[in-house]
Amino acid sequence: MAIDKEKLLDPIDLELQSKYQELGITYLSNNNSVVNRDSAGNVVLIENESNPLLIIQPVVKQLINRSVIKVIDTQFNYFKFPVRVIQSPIDLDLDLDLDFETDNISANLTIPIPLDSKNQPINFQKIDVALPGNTWYYDGVESTNGVFKQLQFTGGNQTNPNSYTVTEEILNTLREQNKTLRFKIQTQYRTGNTNRTEFRMRLNRSNRKIFHEFKTVELLTEQNVSVAGVEGENNPHGFGNNTYPVLSMTYIIDMDDTKPGDTYNFSALSSNEGFILAQNSYWDIDIVDIPTNPGIYGASSKNITNSAGVYQFSDNTLLRDGALITKAKRSATTNQEVQIFT
Repeated sequence: MAIDKEKLLDPIDLELQSKYQELGITYLSNNNSVVNRDSAGNVVLIENESNPLLIIQPVVKQLINRSVIKVIDTQFNYFKFPVRVIQSPIDLDLDLDLDFETDNISANLTIPIPLDSKNQPINFQKIDVALPGNTWYYDGVESTNGVFKQLQFTGGNQTNPNSYTVTEEILNTLREQNKTLRFKIQTQYRTGNTNRTEFRMRLNRSNRKIFHEFKTVELLTEQNVSVAGVEGENNPHGFGNNTYPVLSMTYIIDMDDTKPGDTYNFSALSSNEGFILAQNSYWDIDIVDIPTNPGIYGASSKNITNSAGVYQFSDNTLLRDGALITKAKRSATTNQEVQIFT
């Protein structure tokens, strides 16, 4: 087999390279055939003569893969961290409301509470007295005819004062979803008069463009009855005695008798000088399913299932129509059970 002489290694060249391999490539060479240096290793240059160029001898080192692999780890390793367990109470309440639809129908209405000169809330606000010509309601400046005055509920997106209006958009939405509206109202009253005093609250409905008959709903309660829980001359309804009477009601509007523009409001009247406690009064309007059971009173004649009107009202209260005929009653004499009158 022939030997390629060009591939034979030069022992002299290897000897020269070994110095650089052992001592580093910055090791100085005194080989005059490469460059002329003095004893300190500096390159000797002769002035006004042609000096040789600086020649750096190449350093060659042949390595086999096996030797490199032993030194350099070429394998990929994942970083490993010790596991830490942290015990702490975590609230995983996943009861989330994921209904992202904007509700422009529901509302929470309240009665504005003015402030006095000391920036304190004026909770007691006057309601009119059923005495024609009285000046109580307008602080002695003006007399009234002694009839129901609207309660000043505000809030939501309502444009009509003291009221809630069923717009065409609201009505269409309710019909598309087969829903209706529920009114939940609570009002509280007080009189400084020591005589027996009636407090009455009414739900009214009107429409600027369409007339359709509405069954007025009236609630009546009393303060300062003579003998609580016993029917008598000064307590004809058998009410319990309450120094801060409450009138509350849950009412479902009748979708069989609702028109665009129907506007609802509540009004109040007392038999003696009285107040409504604004901080304890509210009117909530919510979208609900149409009931499957009949209400107590208030559904229109078009509603063959009577699934509308009043479904709940407060203790010690008469439920009456616009002609002051009692439709239902809750009193202490019947343990506040609902009595329905036909």
